Amino acid sequence: MVSVSLVAQDSAYVRQPKKKELMIGLGGAKYKGDLGSGYGASSLMGSIGLKLNRDKRLHGNLTLTLGSVSGHELDYVFQDDPNSTPNSSFTSSLLAFNYDLQYYLVDWERLKVYFSQGIGFARFQPKDESGENLSDQTETRALNEEYGNISFMLPTHFGVRYVTTTQYSIGAQIGWLNTTTDYLDNISQWGKDSKNDNILTLRLVFYAPIKF
Repeated sequence: MVSVSLVAQDSAYVRQPKKKELMIGLGGAKYKGDLGSGYGASSLMGSIGLKLNRDKRLHGNLTLTLGSVSGHELDYVFQDDPNSTPNSSFTSSLLAFNYDLQYYLVDWERLKVYFSQGIGFARFQPKDESGENLSDQTETRALNEEYGNISFMLPTHFGVRYVTTTQYSIGAQIGWLNTTTDYLDNISQWGKDSKNDNILTLRLVFYAPIKF
């Protein structure tokens, strides 16, 4: 009876995640906007966050993301105005912070599959090939067209994680930051796509239980 009880206790320990976990992610980010076709080249992006395990299936996350995105289209021209002079490439830094709710679609002892939806903000700064701020180059946009470099975002993610017997986990995640700006690439009125710019992220995530 004692041995059975110990086994049951150990099994319960494995199934129940720690109340708080440190999340460290590393992967790539792909931009989609007015330059290029579809999601372009991948840029390095990293993240660090705090996972708040509350309910068996529903959890909250706080995440800080740092990286960059870039895009280019050789000899890009705005067809509706042959006299326009938009930039044909850019590289933008990205600093983002968000809170999201994560729901386990599959909640097995070792394997978790989840969906998450969040809200946050991102700071970006598009630059040209010389490293100069494109926001200061008014000739690259329509007359009197200005913008700020902070955007709200509504990140959506899907992911999977594997939980070890020591409560450490490793997982993979794919998602979209869903920004509310059309200026990640410095182009809007002279752009070919009226939708907001977006960022696709793919990353590996490491989870470690913490106490404080």
